[in-house]
Amino acid sequence: MDKINIFGDEITRNGRTNCLKEVIVYKYTKTAIQISFYCIIYNINYNIISNIYKVFKGIYNTLICNIINIFFTLLIYYMIYKFNNKNLFKYCKFNRKKRNISIYAVVLGISINIIAIIMLNIIDINTYNTDNLKTIQNIITENNLIASIITIGIIIPIFEEILFRGIVFNKLKQLFNIEIVIILQAFLFGLYHGEIVQIIFTIFLGLTLGLTYYYTESIYIPILIHASNNILSIISMKYLSTFEISIYVLFLSVMLSIVVFIFIINQIKKEKQNNQENKQMVTSL
Repeated sequence: MDKINIFGDEITRNGRTNCLKEVIVYKYTKTAIQISFYCIIYNINYNIISNIYKVFKGIYNTLICNIINIFFTLLIYYMIYKFNNKNLFKYCKFNRKKRNISIYAVVLGISINIIAIIMLNIIDINTYNTDNLKTIQNIITENNLIASIITIGIIIPIFEEILFRGIVFNKLKQLFNIEIVIILQAFLFGLYHGEIVQIIFTIFLGLTLGLTYYYTESIYIPILIHASNNILSIISMKYLSTFEISIYVLFLSVMLSIVVFIFIINQIKKEKQNNQENKQMVTSL
């Protein structure tokens, strides 16, 4: 009889697998179950916590419920990896990078958000202003700016990067080549946000985050891009009701994003090359 560990990375079986196809199907199914679990557990926890919060407080605060939910969800993730003798934070690659790369990451996140703002203005956001987008706008406008930035601008990006770039990205990497991984994780990141307008822009954002995560080998960089993008969104939603920005600003923002992204990649390549040269010098001594 087979012994299967759904959340571990090793497959333990008593007996032989007679068909290669069965092994492939098993691996794909296992990865799909893992990714689904990690994504769904957040929503399950959120429903439980929000209901408990309403019972004891008599009110419903989205920001507080999100903070509590993220804490418990990350705790579950950590315990799962701990159970399988792995460190979640090492798995997600919390590797420090040089300060200048971090600054460029923030600039890239701001540039991407400016592009999103202009595009939303061009397509007339009111036409696609769904319930989910209205809810987000209400949360931001009704809550204190600092509280919104801490929750939506910092804590949620950290959580989503751990989930999609740290966990989902690396799970998919076990099955597919890197090009497919970057596309799939961006697509899943978009679907996770649920609304058509959000899906379009979060897929684009997910591609950028996936590429920077792959090249920098550090989750800090996509976190900085994601956080700076969200923070600018919060400020614009809270204080700007309309966006009248010219097509020239859109063009400059696109060009700036491309230049900054290329610069980050080149900096990482130089850093890797210097590290290899230093290792060669040490071994030759």
